[in-house]
Amino acid sequence: MRTILIIALLFHFTSIFGQYQPLKELNLETGEYTVLAIFSESDESTLRDSLGEWYIDDVQLLRELETVWTFKKEAPFYACGYHYSIRICKNGREVDVFWVNLNCGTLVHDNKSYKFDNNKLRYLLDKKKERFIRRSHLLGIKEARAYVDSIQGNEALIYAPTPDWMKYEGTFEFTYNYPKGKEVYFPEFEKRIDKKKLQYSTDSVLTRIEEEIRKAYPGEAFFLEDVGGSLTEIFVKVTSNKSLEEKFNLYTRTEYDAWEHFKPRFEVYWK
Repeated sequence: MRTILIIALLFHFTSIFGQYQPLKELNLETGEYTVLAIFSESDESTLRDSLGEWYIDDVQLLRELETVWTFKKEAPFYACGYHYSIRICKNGREVDVFWVNLNCGTLVHDNKSYKFDNNKLRYLLDKKKERFIRRSHLLGIKEARAYVDSIQGNEALIYAPTPDWMKYEGTFEFTYNYPKGKEVYFPEFEKRIDKKKLQYSTDSVLTRIEEEIRKAYPGEAFFLEDVGGSLTEIFVKVTSNKSLEEKFNLYTRTEYDAWEHFKPRFEVYWK
C-alpha cells in the first residue's frame, strides 16, 4: 500500500511540474490581464492566416483558455521558426511569453519545447477576439524613455517594451584571455589533452570578470554577455552607460570593440 501511494505521489508531482499552463497561476478575475498574439516569421500557415493577429482581455474567455492551454508532453527542438509569439500582459508589461509553430506542432517556453495541438488555437476561430493597433517609433534615448514612461497606466495600452535602453545607453566589447596553462586542445589538432588543465566554464569566467569590473568601477550599472571566443579567450559584450566605457581599461579592446549608442526602435500595442 505504501509503495502504491509513493508511486501515485510521484506521478502527481511529475504531472504538475512537467507541464506548462500559461494562465494557471494568474488572478484573472481582476480583469488586468491580456493575451496578445503577434505574428513571427515562419513558413505559411492557413490557420494563422484565418486567425490573424489579435488580443483577448475578456475574463470569461481567459478562464476558458486557462484550462484549454495545458501543455504536458515535451517535444524536441526543431529548426522551424515560429508563427506566433504569444504574450501574457498586465498593465502594459509582459508577464510571460511563449512561441508557437503550427506546422511543426511545437510550443517553446523558458528554454523548453512542448508538443502543441493546433486545436488549442483553432478553438479560438469562433471566439471573440479583438484587433490591436500597432504603432512604431524611432526616437532618441531620452525621448524614448520619456514616451514609454508617459504611457504607463493608460487603460488602452496592451504592451510596451522594457528594453535595455530604458536603463543603459549602449554597448561595447572586449577580449578576456584565459590564464596561461588553462588551455584545452582538440585531438584533431594533434595536441595532447591534459585533463588537469581544463578551460574555465563560460559562467565562471563571466562571474570572475563581473566581480573585477565591479571592484574597479563601483557604482556603475552593467551586465555581460558571452559573444564568442576560442580555447584561450572569450569575447565579452558589455551593456552599460557611456560613463563606464569611457574609463574602461581592464582588458584588451580593438577598434572593432568600439562603443555603440542605442538607437531605440520599438513598437507599442494598443486596444
